[in-house]
Amino acid sequence: MGSSPVVRSADPAEPAESVDAASRYDPAHKARFRAADTDNSRGLSRGEVEAALPRVLLRHFDDIDTDANGELSPDELVAMREREEARREARRQARVDELRGATR
Repeated sequence: MGSSPVVRSADPAEPAESVDAASRYDPAHKARFRAADTDNSRGLSRGEVEAALPRVLLRHFDDIDTDANGELSPDELVAMREREEARREARRQARVDELRGATR
């Protein structure tokens, strides 16, 4: 599986994103990312996460930082959100299946 091409904005505060992530990245999350990225590195350090984002991201920083470079990228945050959404959907579906089984 090849990597997605990187899209860079002329705005240095704009995080670099793969084409795939750009289409999945919520505008509100994008704005929070840019605001938190105080050094405009296009990645969020532990300090930037701690200062500006929910603590859960700091607690799971190493799990989210899949390339282990010490910064969270937009792609890594999108992937984390998608994993969490898939887990929630699987739990929801398991409850539905359980309820359906109980009524049979």
